[in-house]
Amino acid sequence: MKRTPGLAPRRSVTYWSLLLLVCVTGITAKAATELEFQLTDGHGPRSLHVIVSNGHLRLQSGAQPGFELYFSAPTQRAYLINHPRRHYAHLDPTQLEKNGVAVSSLVGALQNQLSGLDEGRRTRVNDFLKGLGLGKLDTPTKHTGPLRLVMTTKRRRVAGIPCHEGEVLSGNERQSLLCVEEPDALGLPLPDRQALVALIHFFMALAESASPLITALGITLPRIALGQDSALPIALTDDQQRLQLTLTRVSTSPQIVKLSLPNGYRAVPLALITH
Repeated sequence: MKRTPGLAPRRSVTYWSLLLLVCVTGITAKAATELEFQLTDGHGPRSLHVIVSNGHLRLQSGAQPGFELYFSAPTQRAYLINHPRRHYAHLDPTQLEKNGVAVSSLVGALQNQLSGLDEGRRTRVNDFLKGLGLGKLDTPTKHTGPLRLVMTTKRRRVAGIPCHEGEVLSGNERQSLLCVEEPDALGLPLPDRQALVALIHFFMALAESASPLITALGITLPRIALGQDSALPIALTDDQQRLQLTLTRVSTSPQIVKLSLPNGYRAVPLALITH
């Protein structure tokens, strides 16, 4: 049978178009990983909700309703968003470290001044500084050395997931206690796992490089370290900061996370994001 000229190419275009549509639909419909944690930091238990997909994460905390942290693993960009105020702050460890040098000098000078005041005046000065977004300036920043993770012999289950306990040490002093998932116990897709590991490394860099500024702003970041295999911690206890974080649920979600700032939101310095 004689073929009609031009028919085969049209079938080919149709076939590849359908194949592309199926592929795009499959990518779009890819489920995200959803993790729920319980956070306790001296003010009672609250929830911490994380959704991760395609290398992007969205983190919400019951401790601060209306706030979200967006993080992109591929670009290493993070934003803290205040939805009620329609503000956002860019979290950049390098830039925050530069700002932290100036803040560290300010903190030192103010600590010296505050130490000479009576309790009533010190409280009034602290209240004024908190109004400027600078809290806890009368609490000296404790500097510690490099961190390392040392695994123990203890194992347990968190949310039904087996994990192995390890101590985060600075010198011989314990900074925190982790329970690290047994190999691939969470069963996460590789891109989601890599994004979560990248987020932890980002927070580690933030805690180390910008600690004076972070402390001055009253933000609590636990001091943690990851092992060489980058297995994910699913429980954390930081005794020094009275902070506990425990995984309670892992599931899939149809939501897709895209790192895009809402229209009409204004950039503000980190110190003003809560105001």
